[in-house]
Amino acid sequence: MLGGTFVEPFRPVEGMADLYRAWSACGAQFHYLSATPWQLYVPIATFADTHGFPKGTFHLRDFRWRDRSFFNVFTSPDRYKMRTIEPLLRQLPRRRFVLAGDSGQHDPEVFGELARRYPRQVRRIFIRDVGRSTAARYTVAFAGLDRKVWRVFTDPATLPQDLAVDDGERF
Repeated sequence: MLGGTFVEPFRPVEGMADLYRAWSACGAQFHYLSATPWQLYVPIATFADTHGFPKGTFHLRDFRWRDRSFFNVFTSPDRYKMRTIEPLLRQLPRRRFVLAGDSGQHDPEVFGELARRYPRQVRRIFIRDVGRSTAARYTVAFAGLDRKVWRVFTDPATLPQDLAVDDGERF
């Protein structure tokens, strides 16, 4: 994690910015979540802007050298993501959410749990498979959810450009 955060350059997933811009044109608003420390906000925001990602809020991990938050950088990203997304769902009870992540950490498990807790709000889950997962993992992560709610993908071009939901409502 530390190498990926502090050493390796940020790389966009080809086609993701195009997809997010299409969703933005449908009215989607973005909340970018990363377990990266907030001190890296400027390079992350610059990266998003440079690669054409829509504007949005950034939710980054608290981290300070001089207090207990120093240890936050070592806590599980799944707990951090749950503690960050769940308050957004509670604060915005009428908003519908599409959760997009990847299989590299625990996004399937976190997003599946959030969809079970907030089924009226979490309307779609898209997980980019980065080659480390099995069908069994996704079956467990998304247990009890309608198969139309979640999708695993490798190419963003295979995802819907329009975010209309089954009942004709838009996000």
